[in-house]
Amino acid sequence: MNARFKKILDKIAIIISKIEKKKGKIQGYRRYDVAKRNLKVVLKREISEEEIDSIFFYHALYHIQLLFLPKLIDQKSMMFENQEEKEIFAKSLKNTGAVVVSGHIGIPETVSLYFSKKGVKVNVLVENLQKKSEKIFFNLTRKNFGLNLFVSLKDLVSDIKQGKNEKAFAFLVDRPIPGSKETKIFGEKTKITDLPFRISERFEIPVFWILAIRSGNYEDKIPPKPSELNWKIKISVKQIKTFDEMISSLEKSIKENYIEWNPFFIYDFTF
Repeated sequence: MNARFKKILDKIAIIISKIEKKKGKIQGYRRYDVAKRNLKVVLKREISEEEIDSIFFYHALYHIQLLFLPKLIDQKSMMFENQEEKEIFAKSLKNTGAVVVSGHIGIPETVSLYFSKKGVKVNVLVENLQKKSEKIFFNLTRKNFGLNLFVSLKDLVSDIKQGKNEKAFAFLVDRPIPGSKETKIFGEKTKITDLPFRISERFEIPVFWILAIRSGNYEDKIPPKPSELNWKIKISVKQIKTFDEMISSLEKSIKENYIEWNPFFIYDFTF
């Protein structure tokens, strides 16, 4: 029953993605144009229509999975690529807490789903969305993954001061936030926050890069298609110690998994 329902959801995502590709806009620009420009910066080449179809598909599927994944996935379908790194991460969560960083790649919420079921409190600093419909959708769905949402850095810091053990403090760092640091990504100037490392230094909490993507190779993902692999998640985690190491991890993760990156954001280098 679950396999059949997942296939139906995949087909719905394909339909939605085709509509978004044709009609979707962001800040007055076509989503199609924004995605193609950002991916040209990442890949240093033009992307094919099959690739762009898959990018729109995984973006649509992400929102569908926010609604349904917690009820359709079990822990056996969330596979860690390196058990030793997983144990280091789990030990840090227990003893000191962990600062967790990632990007809008794949479905990072699944890591929260996995560890929150083991008693870890996962706190994430999120954008204070202005659209009421978006705020309601993301607040409700992310809580189903065990995420505790903070829109105020002051409130997040207050929570850290109350205790760090069995807690994760999460940030998605591929988009600038107020107070971000000037840097370069893919050879282009932009701003990326160094807040995770400021928190790490102040409260003596280690920082980990995490990545959670769907299983399968490129031939499984291009062109988009219904597949059980869309509902099996590969998770990698590693400790990082510097801002530059975070930037390198971000670049590598996006470049190697660009099909599952959300490129629908206007950076300084987009146009």
